[in-house]
Amino acid sequence: MTGVCGNSFDVDGVCFSNNHMAATWEEADVGCRGMGARLCTAHELWSNIPKGTGCMGDRFIVWSSTTCPGNTHFAGYGKNPFGNWGVVAGCRASSEGAAIRCCADV
Repeated sequence: MTGVCGNSFDVDGVCFSNNHMAATWEEADVGCRGMGARLCTAHELWSNIPKGTGCMGDRFIVWSSTTCPGNTHFAGYGKNPFGNWGVVAGCRASSEGAAIRCCADV
């Protein structure tokens, strides 16, 4: 492994990055695994690994693989610094909606 790459997730050209197309954590996890990748960790989001990979995901809350207490997962902006679009990054219920960005070890 030499590094990590990131990409936005879409289905047939339809992005999962705005409120009406937001995915649950489970949908995001399955989507990334289905393309041979995984959800990015919170650290990878903070490090801007998936930044600028399309679907306007820099502007939206994105699921991560990082777990939080109470069967929740961290969701942060697709571009660091977090919090500049009016929605607070942090732990959220898996049933809530967020955008999908996937990472893969390369």
